[in-house]
Formats: sequence, structure tokens, C-alpha cells
Amino acid sequence: MGEAEGEPLSLNLFQDLIKEWDTDHVQNSYDPTDILHKMADILEKETNVYMASDPDPFEERHPSRVDPDCQLGLILKAYFKKESLVQEVFNNYMKENYFTRAGLDQSSFNLNVASCRLVLDILPGLEIGVLNETDGLIPQLYKWVSGKLEPLCSYATGLLAVAMELNEVATEAEIRERNSKLVPEMLIKLRELQDQAEKERDQSRTERFKRPFALFSKSPLKNPRRLSEDGEMEGVGKLSNGHGVSNGGLAGKESEGEVTSGVGGKKEAGGGGCKRNLERSGSGSLAPGWPNGIMSPPRSSTENSSSSWAEMELNVIGHFEIYPVSLQASQIFILRLLTPLAEYQDFLSLTQGSRILQVLERFINVRETRDARLAFEALKLLASLFCHKKFTLEWVATGGLSLLMQMPRPSMAATGSSLCLYYLACDDDTMEKICSLPPHTLQELVKYCLWLLECSHETGRQYSIMFFGLAFPFRSILEVFDGCDGLRKLYNTICTLSIISDKDDDRDMSDDQEFMQRQSVRYTTQALKKYVEAHLAIRVEVELSRDLMRAGGSPQPPHPSYKPYRLEQEQVTEHIFTLLELMNYRGRWEPVDKLIKLGGLHLLLQVIALSYDWTYAGRAETVKCALDVLAVCSVIPRVQLALCDKMELPEEDTVGINIILGTAEGEIVPDSPEVQRAALLVLCHLLCGPVVRPGCVKHAATPTPSKKRGGDRVKSSDEVINKVWECVRANNGIMALLQLMQTKTPLTDADSIRALACRALVGLARSSTATQIMSKLPIFNNGVLNMLLREPVLQDKRAEHVKFQKHAHELIEKVSGPMSSKNYENNDITLDMLHRASVVANTKIRYNNKQLLQLIHEHLVMSGLNKSAEVLKNESDFVPLVDSSGVSVPPVYPVRSMISFHPSHLNRRMISSPTPSRPISTPSRQITNATPSRPTSSRNPVTTPTRPLPTT
Repeated sequence: MGEAEGEPLSLNLFQDLIKEWDTDHVQNSYDPTDILHKMADILEKETNVYMASDPDPFEERHPSRVDPDCQLGLILKAYFKKESLVQEVFNNYMKENYFTRAGLDQSSFNLNVASCRLVLDILPGLEIGVLNETDGLIPQLYKWVSGKLEPLCSYATGLLAVAMELNEVATEAEIRERNSKLVPEMLIKLRELQDQAEKERDQSRTERFKRPFALFSKSPLKNPRRLSEDGEMEGVGKLSNGHGVSNGGLAGKESEGEVTSGVGGKKEAGGGGCKRNLERSGSGSLAPGWPNGIMSPPRSSTENSSSSWAEMELNVIGHFEIYPVSLQASQIFILRLLTPLAEYQDFLSLTQGSRILQVLERFINVRETRDARLAFEALKLLASLFCHKKFTLEWVATGGLSLLMQMPRPSMAATGSSLCLYYLACDDDTMEKICSLPPHTLQELVKYCLWLLECSHETGRQYSIMFFGLAFPFRSILEVFDGCDGLRKLYNTICTLSIISDKDDDRDMSDDQEFMQRQSVRYTTQALKKYVEAHLAIRVEVELSRDLMRAGGSPQPPHPSYKPYRLEQEQVTEHIFTLLELMNYRGRWEPVDKLIKLGGLHLLLQVIALSYDWTYAGRAETVKCALDVLAVCSVIPRVQLALCDKMELPEEDTVGINIILGTAEGEIVPDSPEVQRAALLVLCHLLCGPVVRPGCVKHAATPTPSKKRGGDRVKSSDEVINKVWECVRANNGIMALLQLMQTKTPLTDADSIRALACRALVGLARSSTATQIMSKLPIFNNGVLNMLLREPVLQDKRAEHVKFQKHAHELIEKVSGPMSSKNYENNDITLDMLHRASVVANTKIRYNNKQLLQLIHEHLVMSGLNKSAEVLKNESDFVPLVDSSGVSVPPVYPVRSMISFHPSHLNRRMISSPTPSRPISTPSRQITNATPSRPTSSRNPVTTPTRPLPTT
């Protein structure tokens, strides 16, 4: 922060204290309590200054990474550079017998208080694993908590809360046993502190009622939090560097837990004049126009104004002073302790009878508490409770959803509510309950989330995007979203980002900022995918009903609006081809049309192209979701034509089809078969659609137009698909797809990639130009394709290989004519074999052990191995199907012949046995090969009927 002229920076003061400690701590009987408190004073003052800039409340990065010039970050760096001080605090000063070990008859309580306070202040720069690695620290913290001596008890609770965030600590058997006793005590204490704070607020209201105009007084005695004429907060003590703070906290009653300012006149949610981000000037100071007083607004907007920042700050960012410890601090430490523990299943049994949701409701009601910081911590605990369906259903049933939407805007509490809404959307049963709420409640919910989308902190925006991604499958939410112009607001979340809109040379951002923007792109493309897929399911439902009504049938029952549309990838593909066949060629599809109008098509292709240079874990998912959106949009002819046109990109102009082909080849995201499959599916939708679609003049169901329509860019659907075919061919699509059809890597996905590439080629082969080119290629003439058809790359993927065989057979017929042609020496693939292979690949074979032994016995007898058959019969208890006693009977078929049977024949193949009730009727079996009919057995010669193939 900027300091008054001639006064030292907080960093200089802190470094002086480190030097003083370095000089004095080696002395015998040295007491570091005072110097630790002075360090904590500076840290807490700069923490308040840092919080005045309204950083993201979920921010976990070091303050210097958020703002390289902030004093807090520089002080933390200076502290951790002094390793001897860090080790001394953790290893010695936090021991309750520090002075007695040194031979002094002195209590270590005050030193422990100062040490714990300092550690709480340095948490933004501390690796929390240190708490677990420090020998004996966690048991010592439990001891201090159980001792109930303030402020050490509250400080120890706050440090335990940080330690519980480590999974290895929270799940340890001894810690779980301790927590099973501690959590119920903390819940009781939390309620007691809440009641005490409420009494103090009531008392404060009574005092204000006696003097209703005290808020407008300029006297510092009557209104200690009022801004003075020079912009400083009057009644607040100053440290030597000019920042207005009291002794490590607020002045007067406020430091003791009573709110004495900003509680008078009520402010409506979203009060004017409060900005989301307070721009910082150089050297870490607030932007010009902001006074040096902590959390002060511009003077021009606050002089004699009832909407001063002193009044609003509690609603927006709140205060958190830990020395001297206040009721607010004690409650926050308990809430932080319960938050990581609430995610575990053990926590449910510990909350029996505690009415924890009612306690949290009182905290979250910022209109009553006037404390956004306390509400934010309560919302984090509530989000952890939402990991359990019991609490989500109860919260919605009791009307808690409306409370989440009543947060001051903007504020820390509003950002915290976004996390709770996201957790609610994670459970389908809870979302069904929400969708059953009155329409005005859903309207408020969607509008609130859209406000978060535009005006919240970065994490608040991301949580709201993720909420919509989970809520779009519910038609009730989707319709309200469309009615509120939600698509435009969702689109704006990424089209305005620097990584999308600016060129590389014009970008001036840190790696952290770039990563966060990429994450925003990732979550937005995920949400867009859910959005278009939900509309796809709705449109298919409408088109199928129309088709059934045209055919004279009854329409399908409508899908309940509170039930989600969940589509697997195969269902999405099937729905897209259904729309291509049923949807009117010139029909309008509002959500996709609006996305095109906004420029979404160009944006998605730009995201795919730019991701080539991105290196982060979510790149593949981002590109896949963008391709999935394009796949749904490809139903519209405008999209098909747009993909064939050149578009401007930061590096160079290119055709959309070329980007998709490059993605399918693995150029954009290497080693990602999911992305390759998504790109191939887009190509399949573009290339394999019907040539003549409903609504075209050539379609049988289209009435003849009365006059020729002029001005249309495209006259018929066949012109569109011909243009797509030509564009793919011109961009080397034939060779790219043929190369993918021969891929062998990655091993687990090669068969599915081959099948999709071959399917796309089948669609492209309907173009006479493409067919002529393919007929001259070696792969169709040298037997390589037939070699690919024989065995899958991975035996476990035989079902995918069957699809590949089917598409390859269609491709061969389109390129070279029927399979009976003499163009191939290895012409060993027939439709009958493909059908049988498909049946075998998709049939789960079950058999009885005795039936298997009967078949083995029959095979041995008919092969002339009578002795072996007799041994098998003697060792097993089964009734043979053939008689093995006549050794002179010649074998029915050679040993190497192929056995073909149907399980239904077992009931008809019987022989004479001791059981007189069994009939003797055994029809002969047919051999399913090209050899002449074999001689039938002399047992019962009959005409062999055609054997039916087994079905799935």
C-alpha cells in the first residue's frame, strides 16, 4: 500500500522486527512474545488492506501471485526467508513448556497465544503440510481446544481447521476418534456464540433506535466509524505507517464483537457505488481517488452520503479481526473446522439433534447479521454438507434456496452462494425438487445465476457456469434460461477473454491469469455442450411426434419437464441423424440459430485452433466439447456451408473443415483418441447425411412451390452436401480418412477410430469425384483393406471391428462395385459372414455343463473316437445324444470339419435310453459351408431344413 510521505513501508518495519529478533533471540531468558505480537499487528493490518481490494474469496494462491506489489505478499516472503524464525515458532514457541524447559518459572500461555496468532496470519503463504509434519503440534492443538482458555482455544481451533484439510490427517484413526467427541461440542458452542452475538446486535439496534440520526453525525465521538474530512476513518488508531487500525483490530466495541457501524440504515441488495474489483496503482497502493484509510471509498462519493463505504463494507467483504479475539472470529474458526469434516460420512451421525441447517440459516441471513465474512464461512460449511443428499433435500424443502439468492450484490457471500448452488445441481433428485418449485422461484434462480455469471468473482462465475452445465438437462431450467437471454451472457464469458480476443503480441497477462481464462473456456464449452444436447433431445421428441402423427399414429407421451435429458454419445449421434432425416431443411431451430448469430460457430473453431498452443490438463476436454457442440449444430445447412468457408484466425485464414480434419488426425491435441473420435463424428454428420432432405423440392413429402423462391443462397440440400463433399476432398480429406482407417494406435481405441473413419468415407464415396479418386488408390487394389478386415487391433474390441467390417464392405461396393467382382484376389468377405460375425460379437453365450459334455461326446463318436467317448460317458453323469456302442458305424464327418448347430436342436436330438418316456427323434444337422451335403446317419434319415441363425 502507498504510505504517507516520509513514513516507512510495512515491509521495512517488518524487516526491522526480524533483525531485532535475530539479534536478541540468542540471549538467555529471552521472551519473544512482544515482538511476535508486533509482527502479527503488521500482518493483520496488511491483510485488511489486501482484503480491501476485494480479491476472490476462494483464492488459494500466494498474495504476491495475485498482486505482485501488495505489501502482504512481500512481508510473507520476507518472513519465510528467515528459516530460523519459522522453525523456532513451530518447534519451540508453540510448546506449552517453552519457559520451563529454559529453567524459568514463567507461564508460556502468552507466548503460545502470540505464536498461534502469528501462524494464523501467515497462513496465506504457508504449506499446510507443515502443521502435520511438526512433531506433537496437532495433539497440542487438541489440548488447547479442550482447555477452553481464550484466546488460545479459538486460535487452536483455527489451526486445527487448516490441518483437517489434509486427508491423511482427517482420516487417521486417532484423529477420527478425537473428532467424534470434538464436533458435537463445537456445534453446541457455535449455537451459544450465535445466540450471544444476536443479543449484542439487538442491544445495538436498541441504542440506534434511541438516536436514529446518529449515522449522519460528523462527530467522531458519536459515530466512530464515520469518515473524517480528510478521508480517514475517525476513531481508528493509526500505526506508524499511517494505516488506520486499532491494536491489531477495530476500535471500541467493534473489536469486541459488536458491530457499531454500517448496521443502521438498511441497504438494498446490490447497493450502488460498490465495484467488483478495486484497481491498484503502482507500488501496491489503491487507485487514485481512494484514501489511505482501510476499505474507504472515493471521497467524492462518500461525503455526507448515507451510502458510505463504512456502511457497506460489512455487507460486501466484512471484517475479520482476530486480536483481541471477537465473537465473530471464534465463530469463523469453528465454521472452518467443521467445513472439511462435513464432507465425510462420519459427520452425519455427529450432527444428530444439532439442527445445523437452522444454525447456518441464521449465519447466511446477511440482512440480519450484516457480516458478509461470517456468511461466507457458513456457506462454505453448507456446501460441504451438500455432499450428502439428506441435507440438499432438506434445504430445498425448507425454502433455503430463496435465502441463497438474497445475498448482497456484489459480496463475498454472493460468491460463496455460487458454490452451494453448484453442489445442489450435482444431485438429480435435488434438481427435480428445485424444478418442481413455483415458476417465479425458478425465474429468480436463473436470473441470480446469470448475475453471478457477469458480476461475481472469477470462481463465482465459474461455479455459476458449472451450475448451468448441470442444470441444462432439466427442461424447466432450460426454458427460463432461454427466456432470460442466457445464451448471450454465457457466450460473453469467453468471447471477451484476452486469450480469445487479443493477439499474442497484445496480451499482457501472467501465467495464472492465462490459466484461469483457459479454465473459463473449458467450463463454458462444457455448458454449451449440455445446452445444445438438451435442445437436441427436445427437438427430436417434437419431430418424432410430428412424424408419427403424419403416419396416422399417436404421438409419444411428453418428457416430464422436471426430469433430466441424459444422452450418451451413441444417443446423441442417433438423434442427430434422426433430425437430418426428419427436420425440415429450411426449418428454424432457435437455440442454434441464435448461437450462429452471436458468432458461436467462429468462436468454437477459434478455440479449437488456439488450443494447439495450450498446455494444460483440460485442453482435450475443451476441444472435445467444442467439437460436440459443432456436431449438433451441423444439422443446420447454414453451419454446413459456414464450415466450408474461410474464416479469420489469429495466425492465418483457414477453412473450418480443415480444422476438423486436422483435429481428427491428432494434430491439435496429440494422443487423445476422445478428441479424434469427436472430430470424426462431426465429419460423419457432415458427409453421411441424406442427400435430399424434407423441405427440398426433390423430397417426396415436400409440396410443389407455387413460385420459385428467389434470393436463397442454396436451392436444395443436395447442393449443400455436394459442397461439403468437395470441400473435404479439396482439403485432402480422402487421404486423411484413409490414413486413420489404417491406424493401429492407440491400441485400445484404434478399432473405433477405424470404424468412424470408414463410415465417413462411405458418406464421401457418394460423390462421383471422390469415388473416382478412391478407385485409383492402392489400398482398394492390393488387398490391404481385406487384411485390415480380418482381425481387430484389440480382441476385446471385436464389436467395434464388426462395425468397421460393415462400413468397409459398403465402401468397397461403392468404390469397386459388388463384391462378386473379380477385382480382388482375397474376396473372402460376404454379407452373411458379416452378419454372423455381428451376431457372435453381440451375443452372450450361456450353456449348461451337461449339455456341453453331451456335445463333446457326440463329436467324439461322430469323429470315430469311440473309446474316448466311452471314457467320457463313464466318468460323467449325462445321457448321451448318440450311441457309442456300435464301433462299426463310420464317422459322420471328418475330424477337422466345422460343427454347426443351434441350441434349439438339443431338444430334438434324442436316442433310445432306459427312460421309456423320451421319444427317439433326431433330425440331421446341416453343415454351413460350401462343401456338398454330407451323408446322413442311418439312424433317422430325414430332409435337413435350413438352420436358423442364432439371434441376439
